[in-house]
Amino acid sequence: MSGKVTTYSPGSHHSILYNPADPRDIRFGFGYNFDTFFVTGILGLFGVVFTPVGFGILFFMRPGRQRECPSCGGPVEQSQKFCPNCAAPLPTS
Repeated sequence: MSGKVTTYSPGSHHSILYNPADPRDIRFGFGYNFDTFFVTGILGLFGVVFTPVGFGILFFMRPGRQRECPSCGGPVEQSQKFCPNCAAPLPTS
């Protein structure tokens, strides 16, 4: 506590945070500081980076996506066992 007391000059006015149940419990320098904005910026950066990645994964993994024939590259439905364009057998997976 003595380090904080020497930081502020005698007679100056500063906001403090105190515990009403124990008025001797006083905190100096509460509120926003560099660390608050730094951590918020880092979390915001994670959101900016990972949100498009998540939407991309959701877009490409959606269930209604058509698959392609490995022989001719034509579109086939999930339930088909043979390609309607070239009659090649399709993988079951």
